[in-house]
Amino acid sequence: MSLLTHSEESAVEAPRGSAQVAPHLLQVEGLAKRFCRDLRKSLLYGVMDIGREALGRPPRTDWLRSSEFWALSDIGFSVRRGEAVGLVGKNGSGKTTLMRILSGLIKPTVGRVVTRGRVAPLLALGAGFNPVLTGRENIYVNMSVLGLTRDEIDERFDEVVAFSEIEYALDAPVQNYSSGMTARLGFSCAIHTAPDILLIDEVMAVGDLQFRQKCQAKLREMRNNGTTFIIVNHSPSLLLAVCTRGVYLQQGQMLADGDIDAVVEQYERNLYQASGETHVTSVDFKSTATEGFEFTNIQFLQHGVVSTELTTGRNASLRVEMRVKQSQSRIHFVVRCYRLPSEDHISGMDEELIVQFPSNQEGQVFWMESGARVVELPLEPLVFAPGSYQVKVEAFDAEDRPIGSRRSPSVTVMAEGYCRHSEFYQPHRWEIEDSEGIGRRQIPKKSTDQ
Repeated sequence: MSLLTHSEESAVEAPRGSAQVAPHLLQVEGLAKRFCRDLRKSLLYGVMDIGREALGRPPRTDWLRSSEFWALSDIGFSVRRGEAVGLVGKNGSGKTTLMRILSGLIKPTVGRVVTRGRVAPLLALGAGFNPVLTGRENIYVNMSVLGLTRDEIDERFDEVVAFSEIEYALDAPVQNYSSGMTARLGFSCAIHTAPDILLIDEVMAVGDLQFRQKCQAKLREMRNNGTTFIIVNHSPSLLLAVCTRGVYLQQGQMLADGDIDAVVEQYERNLYQASGETHVTSVDFKSTATEGFEFTNIQFLQHGVVSTELTTGRNASLRVEMRVKQSQSRIHFVVRCYRLPSEDHISGMDEELIVQFPSNQEGQVFWMESGARVVELPLEPLVFAPGSYQVKVEAFDAEDRPIGSRRSPSVTVMAEGYCRHSEFYQPHRWEIEDSEGIGRRQIPKKSTDQ
């Protein structure tokens, strides 16, 4: 957790001309950060930059000195109150650097960050805690650093302890805590400062499954109450569950800023592209991994109508639409169905694969002529347990190379009362026999496919 708080309205900026600030809770303008790989040169360059700043001269940004590189380049976006933004990108793409700048821990080389309101950063496990102090003492120290008065901490102390669930170790030194206990205490302190902006960088990857699920529910509650948060996490299900918007970074550049479903889909799609490892291009949400094939839409249907709310025990179907730009032979598909974490289903922060359908293993490969094509997978009946689900469809060519991938929007599965608490729905019928085991008679049951 950071030891730095922002004032009610503050700006972290590099020396540059003034700019008009838009009325957002957080505003990032033309942000860039330069680092040096060599420690000695880094110290020398730091002294030189301090000297230039003292003389009122702006830093040179049109060239890199020896051993320097741009960790971030020309990042700009704004966040309004109540928005939940997920940062996605491979390791080394600049996510943590951006979060440190947003929290005020480091200065940008170019550009500025303007925040309005209280900022609570959760950027490193145990940061801001004194290991020799007890958990009780660290609550007061940590929340004081985050801007609360002694009286405000007294009012919220019991809530912090109850949420963290570490009453039994409250008077033990934090150095004796496990990583999960430290995460509990840090997250609880941060959210109970009632921040306007909450910054979370991967710290939710630790802790037991039930507590992580509890944190996810709390984030949704905070978002609904107007708290803005930015979260870095490599779990697509977490980002899709709690975020409304995504920002995609690659090699220090911002490739996309938009709907979280589209951004996560593009990020996963780019993982298939070998060129994406070394070449940065602008994002087109409708582009695919190959030039000859493109998934255009994935939908669930029930009663012949597209729906995001399905009822288990009734017939449904999965409709996959695609555009084949060049005729393809021996294409096969893999459909993977994932159950997303929910308050009623504790499975950690990651989605849970429940079933997959590989068409080639089922003896189904397809010749696809150019043009718009549709593959439909009947599910008669749908057997999913109540909950939230998402489907991922992948296409492979004759040599088993991936040529396309797309995730569906999340869908909610509901159930009639008779199977609401089941793990899945089993099609069945009831029969009764007389005392001698003969005269079998079927008992009709209410139709589930109407």
